[in-house]
Amino acid sequence: MDERIDIIAKALESTAAAHHEAYSATDGFDPDWPDWYARHLHELGVLSGVEEAELAARLRSLAHTDPPAEPWALSYAQHLVA
Repeated sequence: MDERIDIIAKALESTAAAHHEAYSATDGFDPDWPDWYARHLHELGVLSGVEEAELAARLRSLAHTDPPAEPWALSYAQHLVA
């Protein structure tokens, strides 16, 4: 597996955990989660060169696709790298 994809997938998983903790009062529900994820991932620096707004738009677009066959974080990472 491409090392960059693995790094991004792990960052997505840690972002998901941080998001769920931040929104524990709503059991992780946040209609604007792509913005939160983009800001968090941008702070982690795993997708350098990608603007926060573009990353949020790409995450929002991925959320509207069919659920992936592989783990979601790996699938999202592959799409974000492509």
